[in-house]
Amino acid sequence: MAKDKNLSAIEALDATVVSAVASSLLPTIPAPEVASRMKETLFNRVKTSEANQRFMFADQGDWHTIAEGVQVKILRQESDSRSALVKMAANSCLPAHEHHFDEEAIVLEGDVWLEDILCGIGDYHLAQAGSAHREIRSEHGCLLFIRNA
Repeated sequence: MAKDKNLSAIEALDATVVSAVASSLLPTIPAPEVASRMKETLFNRVKTSEANQRFMFADQGDWHTIAEGVQVKILRQESDSRSALVKMAANSCLPAHEHHFDEEAIVLEGDVWLEDILCGIGDYHLAQAGSAHREIRSEHGCLLFIRNA
């Protein structure tokens, strides 16, 4: 409660008063051990931030052929999940297969037949663990985002 009162008092100060007080403060140089600790803390935050963000641009990564006219590019692979792009050329297909994990698919380009249903751009499909896909085919070609976990 006392902390909230202090914040309210500070917030109530006129901006010019705050500016005048801030400009009257002298810069200080921290002791070497404090400066070292501050630097280490900052670098650790940057490393953590970089580790939590990863980019893969369209011209990066490798496409691997998995069937005639079908390529896959792995975007992210972890022990318990994977994200990938699947590119199917016109008149290509993937053979029937089973799913050991839940798999989500979103059509990014073109159209594709999933479970005998024609799916187009923006359509979503969930294949649950233990389910089986019939042949997946694309008459005009497509690009799919696939994620499984």
